[in-house]
Amino acid sequence: MYNFKQGIRKFKDHKRQLIYIIILGFPSWFFDASIIVIFFYFLGYNLNILVLILASILLFFSKTFPITPGGWGISENIGALFIFIFYPGIPYVEIFKIPTIIFFLVGFIYQLEVIRFLITSVKIHFLSIMNYIMQRL
Repeated sequence: MYNFKQGIRKFKDHKRQLIYIIILGFPSWFFDASIIVIFFYFLGYNLNILVLILASILLFFSKTFPITPGGWGISENIGALFIFIFYPGIPYVEIFKIPTIIFFLVGFIYQLEVIRFLITSVKIHFLSIMNYIMQRL
C-alpha cells in the first residue's frame, strides 16, 4: 500500500507528464478498440461500432484490476456479455471467441517485440564490446 501511495504522489507532482501519457495513450486505445471492430466485421457480423467500442472499453477497465492471473477470462467474458446483451441472436460462444483470439494475438505480438528488443540489445552490447576490444588493440 505504501508503494501505491508513493506512486500517486509522483503522479500529483508530475501533472504535465501524466497529461502527456494520457494524450499518447489515446492512439493505442483507439487501435485496441478498432481491432475488435475489424474482427467482427471480417467475420461477417455487422454490429454497431459504438457497442463494440464500449465493449472494448469495458475490456480495458476490467483488465485494470485483474481478478484472475493476468486478468484472463473475466475481462473477455465482460466484453462478450456486453455485446451479447445488445445482440442476443449471435451465439455467446461466437462472441466470446473474438476477444479471446485478440488477447492471444496481442500477447503473441508483444512477445515478438520483446524478443526483437532483446536481440537488438544483445547486438548493441556485443558491438560495444567489440568496439572496446578494437580500441585496446
